[in-house]
Amino acid sequence: MRLKGVVLLACLTGAYFGVGQDVPAKADQEKVLIALTTVDFGTVYAEDGAGDGTVTQKGQIIGSGPNLKPDARVKAVVDLGQSAIPLLIEHLDDPHPTRVLFNGRPTPLGHVALDILSHVVRPTSKIFIPDCADDGLGACFQPGYYFRPDASPSQMKAVKSAWQRAYQSSAIQFEYPHWWK
Repeated sequence: MRLKGVVLLACLTGAYFGVGQDVPAKADQEKVLIALTTVDFGTVYAEDGAGDGTVTQKGQIIGSGPNLKPDARVKAVVDLGQSAIPLLIEHLDDPHPTRVLFNGRPTPLGHVALDILSHVVRPTSKIFIPDCADDGLGACFQPGYYFRPDASPSQMKAVKSAWQRAYQSSAIQFEYPHWWK
């Protein structure tokens, strides 16, 4: 009976991740995410009223419409698929500075992780405000699921806890960015 369970798990894992596609080891996943601390995107997040900058929209525009060849380092994180979600959640309180700027200061890796995470989960009313047309930093997030790029460590930890609970309850699922080609 135990062997049947192992075989079933192997089949399901193969179907989920794709035949021949291995999930990188945790240490390799960490390296992919930590690599984002060296990427110089300049100023991405701003309090200019729009406040909707994202590293997921940095890259090369291809043709017309929402067609973007994303930055390779951001794409490497997203290409982890479903395993990107717990990795990004784990780093939501990561204070390591990145080269992404906010008000002239480095943005912590935790905020970059939040940025990517919010663009690779299927929209759900648990995390996002439905039919929201607001603009600005944190617009359209339900309370407790967003922190600013200059948030305190305690604010980052609180948001991390909310995302962890949502993930543990299966309220969030991975969704590849539709504007990437």
